[in-house]
Amino acid sequence: MIEINIEDLNKKEIGTHTGPVQVTRDGKKFTQMRRLGKKPAPNTGKGKMDALPQEIKDEILQLRSASISGAEIKQTIENLIAPTDNDNEFIFIVENKDIKRNLQSKLDATKAAGSKALHEGRHKDAVKYDKEFSRLLSLVNTEIPISTSKVIGEDRKLKVTGQGITEWAKNQGVTSRKKRQSVAEIREEIESKWKDDWHKINVDKADLETQVKELENDVRAQRTQKEGIQDQLAHCQSQLLQSKTK
Repeated sequence: MIEINIEDLNKKEIGTHTGPVQVTRDGKKFTQMRRLGKKPAPNTGKGKMDALPQEIKDEILQLRSASISGAEIKQTIENLIAPTDNDNEFIFIVENKDIKRNLQSKLDATKAAGSKALHEGRHKDAVKYDKEFSRLLSLVNTEIPISTSKVIGEDRKLKVTGQGITEWAKNQGVTSRKKRQSVAEIREEIESKWKDDWHKINVDKADLETQVKELENDVRAQRTQKEGIQDQLAHCQSQLLQSKTK
């Protein structure tokens, strides 16, 4: 008696569907139903894209959702990869937009002051401003270590194609929009948005300051009016006392 484990057969079943196939046997042709198609390889999580730091994967998904091509994304990511003292290690530079927004005025002022000092020949001051600018910039940028050679070569190039990037993003549920935008356009769009938000906040702040000023003026006017009424009451009281004494 031979026992067959149906569960094991199901696990080892090949193909994706059953279909007719022309078979020739002993000089005769006939149709036979067979399993057809090729099942996709299971996602083991050990691919090149999976070896990337989460910060890089997040950046890729953000760019891809904005219809940036895989080749452009690859170039953008590579531009943000920097070498370290260790030949087998790299860093990925992530710009924190919220911090940059808060420090932008200081960055602009420090850069302008450094340029002015250099133009006027005040080299010591120029160096001082340059160091301060670098310090502020270091607060904006976060360095993410990449200690694997599986995804980055010695030339700082990603060991994955643009097509591989788009396929990976698609598997993550991220597809491009109908209208494609370049990396520069996306950055300009983001920059424009936060500038608009910044302008709106300043307008709201100015309106609130005006309201506070108006309230302060109203309070001051009411205080003056109150003092005037009190003076009138005091005058009336004085006249009443005078009339009683006559």
